[in-house]
Amino acid sequence: MNGILFGIVMLAVAGNQSVHYAGYLIYAVAAYTFYRVVMAVITLVKYRHWNAPALMASKLISLVTALVSLLSLEIAMILQFGGDGEFFQTMTVLTGIGVGVGISVAGICMISIPKRKTSRSE
Repeated sequence: MNGILFGIVMLAVAGNQSVHYAGYLIYAVAAYTFYRVVMAVITLVKYRHWNAPALMASKLISLVTALVSLLSLEIAMILQFGGDGEFFQTMTVLTGIGVGVGISVAGICMISIPKRKTSRSE
């Protein structure tokens, strides 16, 4: 997934390409994106002590998709509200790196958490 994310970020930075939302639709997309991020964090914290690796993996996947949506929203908002080229490139690359690190950490957690819980139960 990091490879695909890297490709999206490079296409956005190289061509200043993004989705353009009509009128006030970008505000609805922003509200929904922030709702997804907040709910993903809340459910991840809520279920972190459960001994169900599949449930934890689904919560981590929910968080990863919310982070990718946040990156997409950032790209759309900067281009729609007139960010200059250097600011757009810097913010898109930094946020892309942050989301990529988040995806990597989530993947590592999905691998290591079930192993730790299995070794404790034996």
